[in-house]
Amino acid sequence: MSQDQPVESGRQNLTYGIAAFAALGYLVLFIVITVAASYLAPYEAVPPHLRPLEGTWLRSISDFFSGTPGVLVLALMVVGTSLVLLARALRRSGGRPQTRNSLLTRFGVLNLIISIGMVLGFQVLSLLPAQLAPPPGYGYTLKFIVWSALSIAALLLQQARWASSATNVNSA
Repeated sequence: MSQDQPVESGRQNLTYGIAAFAALGYLVLFIVITVAASYLAPYEAVPPHLRPLEGTWLRSISDFFSGTPGVLVLALMVVGTSLVLLARALRRSGGRPQTRNSLLTRFGVLNLIISIGMVLGFQVLSLLPAQLAPPPGYGYTLKFIVWSALSIAALLLQQARWASSATNVNSA
């Protein structure tokens, strides 16, 4: 019995470490998506006399995403959906430690990869000439919004795939 205890304790410590890594992935994802939501508020830094008129859809959307809760809505929706998918995958894994650790690792790594990809994509897209769609406005920020939407879609689609096939996670 004393030989089994260190092995079980080691597995539990590994699971805690992997869960902490997954939590870090979610934190980074939350921060990056919160920054990405700022592209939905292109008139926030524009002097008031250059902004669209109050009540127009451009101004209403920009005002909503320029502060709380708007800037947090997108991040909470994405991270919340991802956490629901992770919970579903963990529930379907049958409680096997190896499968659980694999799922936590995959979700954490994918969150970090997508976050890094989004940040790098923003850097590359910001190098495009402003003459294509001069700031301020959604014409300018559309490239960032589309990149964010594609990245988020890729993240959630892959995580949904893992959640659906959680019983075979080690073979995928």
